Amino acid sequence: MSAMPIGLFQLENLSMTGARFAFFDLRVEAKPVTPHIDRLLMKAEHVRVNEAEARLGKIVPDKSAPVVLLCENGKTSRDLAHRLESAGYANVYVVSGGVEGLLSEL
Repeated sequence: MSAMPIGLFQLENLSMTGARFAFFDLRVEAKPVTPHIDRLLMKAEHVRVNEAEARLGKIVPDKSAPVVLLCENGKTSRDLAHRLESAGYANVYVVSGGVEGLLSEL
């Protein structure tokens, strides 16, 4: 099993459908990016990567529920996604390239 990469279009669609999903912003500092991306990030919970697994267990007890991870460049999200999948989470999505990837798609 491997985390599914998603881009700007997929993240926008997820946000607009009203689907329930956990969205974690793993950036060290949640600084503003662009108005367009910031609107998407308003749905994210800013959390330190070392706290994400514990918080996720409380927020999303159903391990089949979708989880979206975002960081600066995608690496931290991929690393956490592997740990979450090892812990039994079945629907983990990683924003491809992180915030840098989203910016490149604008």
